[in-house]
Amino acid sequence: MKLKQTLLAGSLSLAMILSLSTVASASNKFNFEQNTATDNTYGYVDSEVDQFKTYTTYVKGKSLDTKLYKPVSGDTLVVVFHGNGEGGVEGKTNNYTQLAGNRLAVTYTEKEIQEKFKGAYVLSFQAPEDWYHDHTAEAKQVIDQACKEFGIKQKFVSGLSAGGLMSERMLSTYPDFFDGALFSCAAIAKNGTYVEGLGGDYTLDYSSMTDENTLPDDLDKPEDGSKHNQTLKLQRPADFNAYLSNYNTWLDKIAQSKTPLFMVHAQNDNTIASSWTKYAYKYISTQRQQLENNTPTYYQIIDDTNYDTTTSWSQHWSWIKMLNNDVTDSTNTIKTIDFITSLSTSKNTYQEKETSLPLAGKSDQENTFKFNLVAKVKDDGEKVTTAIIDLAGKKLKDTNLDAKMFKVTAYATDATGIASSQRVNYGNLIQYTADKPEEIAVEKAEVDSQGNIVLTLANEGVLNYTAPASRNLPMIMHYAIAPMTLAFVEEENPAPVTPSKEKKQTPDTKKTPAKAQTVKPKAQAKTKTKVVKSGDSTTILPYVGIAVVALVVIILLLTKKKKNQ
Repeated sequence: MKLKQTLLAGSLSLAMILSLSTVASASNKFNFEQNTATDNTYGYVDSEVDQFKTYTTYVKGKSLDTKLYKPVSGDTLVVVFHGNGEGGVEGKTNNYTQLAGNRLAVTYTEKEIQEKFKGAYVLSFQAPEDWYHDHTAEAKQVIDQACKEFGIKQKFVSGLSAGGLMSERMLSTYPDFFDGALFSCAAIAKNGTYVEGLGGDYTLDYSSMTDENTLPDDLDKPEDGSKHNQTLKLQRPADFNAYLSNYNTWLDKIAQSKTPLFMVHAQNDNTIASSWTKYAYKYISTQRQQLENNTPTYYQIIDDTNYDTTTSWSQHWSWIKMLNNDVTDSTNTIKTIDFITSLSTSKNTYQEKETSLPLAGKSDQENTFKFNLVAKVKDDGEKVTTAIIDLAGKKLKDTNLDAKMFKVTAYATDATGIASSQRVNYGNLIQYTADKPEEIAVEKAEVDSQGNIVLTLANEGVLNYTAPASRNLPMIMHYAIAPMTLAFVEEENPAPVTPSKEKKQTPDTKKTPAKAQTVKPKAQAKTKTKVVKSGDSTTILPYVGIAVVALVVIILLLTKKKKNQ
């Protein structure tokens, strides 16, 4: 009897051990690994920017760096010219920051705009240094190549700051080449900057900032004082009269063309005087009236680049509201983006282009999940916004996650080799290192529709940062998520299938995002999973049942042996 009780107690202990081992297997500590094998090689993905692919590379005198967005189909081309901060630096180009510095290029890929254009190619140029040098011939060759290759019927041009200058240069050099133009704060008479084809002698001492060496408010009335521009510290070049004469030559050619225009500027722009856009509008519109040229000519000088007290953009950044379609022309006729899309005459049958974020993929390391950093181009540049942990098909037991559970740290390294010595902190991560990373607060943690963990990051990493040389030198992002315990729902092994009756497994043909496709066998035995909660662990009942059956068999055998004795 004592032997039987001892055996029974031992059997129950064994059952408990088996049960606990099953519980432990469902809840383990996991590591997280950043996916660095991204298209841009900078360690993150961006669903908008990643759609642009390299079209041409810089060859002096022949071609420029360009990235191209291709619609499903279309016969329209939008050409965009970046600002001064997105060009090459010290002879190096990356053919990327013209997309990431602001929303100029990606704006024209937005669904509503593409639908109005009925599918538009977007060609984004990067200058080898800046647009103050004359690159019109090289740009024209690339545009002609794209038009021939893709059967383009309409072409539009859009730019900002130095790209606004380049837009005007193209419009004057090739009149009637474009079917419409939208640009902001064209960089005319930028302090200290010589512009090929215009001039710009700033060798005088401007420290006193008298009326004589500051720009007039009204360029058609140079005798007027310029206290406004003096306050903004905007200078007039010593060769002002020659500069203005050269600019008038540009404007004459634009006025004679049939290209509709919309120009935007901010009143208190302290980089480029808004009076130059006022002057250009008056000159072109007056000339067109005299020529009985009814081609639409619009402009607007906005009061402020900021929306409310929560933003604090430079007053030079008038392109933000222009690209957000938040600027109506001075006659209250039409808004900026509505203007340029209204010029489309395409008869193409529009097909929406499907896009999705890829997943990081499965890690080769045991108990490790990979994650993607996800970036988005905001009004002030491309930034890391989220981290998506690819759980590789596993299902979390508890999907109610607390952001405080996750510890995220980060630092950045210079991808160009130019900025590392400057260490300019502009809300970026370059000042931190692997040994001393910055802790990134997690605002929200949740599980998405695919069952993966999405972390919304509070302190967005600035990928393109401001430095004396350029405001958009790309950073390689290094993020880490501290190891943590995760509990998953574990399923029974499927019932065995006899070889003679086994059906061939065929992957599901439903469309899923690249790198995120889940293969679902059509012929798979049904499984039943019963989950019992035990504290913070999960007990799988079938395994306990097997253990109990085994114990009963052992007890019967021992009882039989005792009787035989």
